[in-house]
Amino acid sequence: MIPPPADPPKAEAVPPSASCGLKTALALFMGFFALYVHSAAPGLAPYRDTGEMVVSASTLGISHPPSYPLYILMGRIFENLPLAEPAYRLSLLSCAAGAAAVALMFLVASGKGRGVGPRVGPEVKLTALIAALALGLNRSFWSVTTVPEMYSLGILLAIFLLYLAEGPANFPLPARGEAP
Repeated sequence: MIPPPADPPKAEAVPPSASCGLKTALALFMGFFALYVHSAAPGLAPYRDTGEMVVSASTLGISHPPSYPLYILMGRIFENLPLAEPAYRLSLLSCAAGAAAVALMFLVASGKGRGVGPRVGPEVKLTALIAALALGLNRSFWSVTTVPEMYSLGILLAIFLLYLAEGPANFPLPARGEAP
């Protein structure tokens, strides 16, 4: 006689406070993305190298050193969107990267990368929210997030490196002397 199949293991439930942190980060992303898109120029903004970035993304060319290849490749993807002008489409890339940087800043500041999310108090979450708002509403950050420039993507990648550096909760490493 064949025994009945065992029930599959149940997925661990996400703690409510961790879910709240992710919901807050998502709300920050959506809110700042809408804000940045609303304030973005409808065409080519007269700001530093925007024209060069738009042309480089259109032709997959090389802009001035260091040429920002990730921005150019992602810009090429955004240029295929059926919206407005090519410069506006690259502004959408910058807006998305800036909004993602704000959301990730909240997660980093609230300690989500260290696995301490469920144990943090409301004062840590409030501080993380203030840090994210300070970044998102900063005049310099806002100005480079609403034009087709590579700075907001660079800031997103820098905050992502902070997220990765927060600790072993994301990427457990073997202890010294242990085999991986």
